[in-house]
Formats: sequence, structure tokens, C-alpha cells
Amino acid sequence: MYKLEIDRAKKLVKFELNGFVKLEEAIAFQAELEKALKQFKPKEALILGNLVGFKPASPEVLPIMGKLQAESAEYGKKLATVLDSVLVQAQAKRVGEQSSVNDVIKRFKTEEEALKYLVG
Repeated sequence: MYKLEIDRAKKLVKFELNGFVKLEEAIAFQAELEKALKQFKPKEALILGNLVGFKPASPEVLPIMGKLQAESAEYGKKLATVLDSVLVQAQAKRVGEQSSVNDVIKRFKTEEEALKYLVG
């Protein structure tokens, strides 16, 4: 399951992914996130990805996750991810290495910490 919110005033794009995400849902989410990000100029948005409760992605979903990270890096001034699973954290790091975004995505344990980093 996913949820996407946009706060134009704060230039904040916030999404939540939780549970198991199937390929069809990942494709729909990617399209929705891409549409949200294109409302901003490159390197303008503050992006928060909350992956608390997200289960490790299946091999067919991993390339889409990599593309999501790369698109977020293109439009994001700052990027933050909230993770509660060691397995998901390892998977996100591996996908981030493949999409060359590990150096721009900061990882946090709580949404409050992530928001403080993004909006001060």
C-alpha cells in the first residue's frame, strides 16, 4: 500500500510505503510520484519517504524502486527516508548504490527526525 501527499507551500513531497508492494502497485506509485515531482523544478522539492512497515521488495519491484530513488534525487533538494527494518534498510542501500543516490538520501528512525532535517 502507498500514500502520497504534497505540501506546495513547504515544497514537501511525502510518501508512505508499507506492507508488500506488488509490481502493478509499484508501477502505479512510480507514475503518481513522478507526476508529483514534476510540479517542482529540479533540486527544489523536499522529499520524505516513510518506509515504516514496508516489507522487502520482490526482485521484479527492485528496478522500479531504483528508478524512484533516481527521480527523487533529480527533483529533491533534500531527501530523507524513515526505516524501521534492517532488511529494508539493507535493500534500500543496495538499490541506492545501483542508482547512485546513497550519498544524497539521509536515513532516519523517526518521521519527526526526518522532518526536522528537511524543513528545520
